Amino acid sequence: MDAENLEKRRLERFPCGYEVRLLHSTGGQVESALSIVDMSCSGLGILTSLPLAVGDALGLKLTLSSGAVNASCRVRWARPEGRLRAYGLEFEGLRAIDRGRLGLLLKPEAAAALEIVTLGLEYTLAVMALAVLYDLIRSNPALLSAVLSVLPFGLVVAAIGGGLRLLSLR
Repeated sequence: MDAENLEKRRLERFPCGYEVRLLHSTGGQVESALSIVDMSCSGLGILTSLPLAVGDALGLKLTLSSGAVNASCRVRWARPEGRLRAYGLEFEGLRAIDRGRLGLLLKPEAAAALEIVTLGLEYTLAVMALAVLYDLIRSNPALLSAVLSVLPFGLVVAAIGGGLRLLSLR
């Protein structure tokens, strides 16, 4: 791709080596050697022996450690690259969950920020639950003995949940 077109890209491209499968519009897999040259949240560059034309619509299945990304894409540019051809594919109608998977893959520092937000939301939920419980007990003091009898069970459940949460972060 020439320097002029390179500058027109909306998002930075990252080199990668993930398994990818192109799909016919009918959903069947296209049989051909295929490799990803680079990728962004808006598209990817591939090398293949397939004869594709600019404007062709394809399905794509990209296998990541966080799950598979299924997307529709369109060929935006093509050029010869030795015995193969290089193509630029643009994602179309990418689901939010898939866009998030790609974003976390391409920008790992975003995962740390997402984790902080998640922990903040979990903490807020716990504080709100305690506030509701406190308000319930204040409105009906007879519930205090019931809450105190369930408290040890609640603490065990919370400890197990916290432990599972820590394990999932590893």
